[in-house]
Amino acid sequence: MMRTLARLVALVGPLVLLAPSTGASAASPAQAQGSAVDCRLVASPPTDYFGIIIPQGEVSCSSVQRRIHIEVTLERDGVAVAFAKRDCHKVTTCILSVDASILDVPGNQLWCTDATGTIRSQNLGEAVGCEDQGF
Repeated sequence: MMRTLARLVALVGPLVLLAPSTGASAASPAQAQGSAVDCRLVASPPTDYFGIIIPQGEVSCSSVQRRIHIEVTLERDGVAVAFAKRDCHKVTTCILSVDASILDVPGNQLWCTDATGTIRSQNLGEAVGCEDQGF
């Protein structure tokens, strides 16, 4: 029984991280506009997954890019509390999320995802997405 449960958790666990927690979908992801390389930068509002605050930043392009660089900062009440960066190679989409996670703290804070990205040497700007559920 425990072995079956462990397999189920191993299969379903990663999928759960992709689904926003209750209320997180109410806030709209922020997008940076106006890229000449036909790519867009998106910062989704952080989600609360069993007391872990998880931001998500994404760069999506219409064609395969040799290198996509993305940086995500998780902010609590306007102060950076976690940071991560990633380079993705030969892809159309580069996502960064759990690498910049942090445990929630008691009380109600405003959590925001701040994302920046670059394709080749072109800066895609900045996108910010904030939660509106009060976790």
